[in-house]
Amino acid sequence: MSELMMTVWGNALFGCELAVILARRPDMTVMLFDADLLAPAADIFLGVSKSSGGIESLFACTDRRRIRVGDVWDASCQVQKGFHVLKGNTSIENYEYY
Repeated sequence: MSELMMTVWGNALFGCELAVILARRPDMTVMLFDADLLAPAADIFLGVSKSSGGIESLFACTDRRRIRVGDVWDASCQVQKGFHVLKGNTSIENYEYY
């Protein structure tokens, strides 16, 4: 299993396309984190619903003062086999966290 961490700054579409291509490799598992907290777009490009989840779900974990790896996987949405996305903020009520 290959592991890779990278950052794509300012181009969510490119980041999504690259993640989809990497996830097609049988030896890769990809977690795309849409870290644009004020204008997330990965869910739109990937066709993931704007339902609850994503980073909003991780806010509940802050009460424990730590976030576990399992919490991140649980908060993500599976796009396809081997490919998950952690969606950005979609609720203006959570703006205070930023």
